Amino acid sequence: MVITESNIKEQKIIYAARKVFYEKGFKKATTRLIAENADVNHAMIHYYFRDKKKLAVVVLDDFYKKMNFLVIPHFSKTTDPMLFEAVMLRVIYFHILNDSGFLRFYCEIVNTEIVEDFFMDYGIKLFLKAGLYHNKNQDEKSARLNQWVITSFEQKIFNRIAKKELTYTYEELIDFLVSIPLKLMNFKQTNIKKILKESQEIFDKIEPLTTPIINHFEEPILSNII
Repeated sequence: MVITESNIKEQKIIYAARKVFYEKGFKKATTRLIAENADVNHAMIHYYFRDKKKLAVVVLDDFYKKMNFLVIPHFSKTTDPMLFEAVMLRVIYFHILNDSGFLRFYCEIVNTEIVEDFFMDYGIKLFLKAGLYHNKNQDEKSARLNQWVITSFEQKIFNRIAKKELTYTYEELIDFLVSIPLKLMNFKQTNIKKILKESQEIFDKIEPLTTPIINHFEEPILSNII
């Protein structure tokens, strides 16, 4: 891939947005502050991303890819998609809940269309794939409804986390969140317990990223630009 000045500017904006979101939260972050941190003209934010919501989607997508990278080596192509998803959810929620900067960012975007839109297509594909694997009836309409339910539960839980109103441990919350897709597909309780147990065993083998997670994203450099 040819690295151009335009590529670098775009990556610098993403890097700066991630830093500002972590340090200030989504609500207090402004495109002007992001531009200052990226050392670019404020107009460049609009040119590349339009607004901070689009930047939040990119930051969320980069985080998701990091989590996926941690999980994939522990699975084969023929793996039960619901087991893979259970491990992914464990890894995702573990890192969100144990990184104060990302937790604040996620709590602030969970009630916006950012999270719902980001996970909708993925959720539909997951339920359709899992339906085929487990011989359960799943069409796009039911898959979309299932994903809406998951998003609704997430919103309520993370709203309470933000207000510090929950008395559950993070482990209990993660188990509950992991079980939701399984319950929505009418898995038997014995199967749910089996997947919860297996996903925890796989999760225990995964080396989590140290916090803050932001340190695992490299800052773009201006050398070697064509």
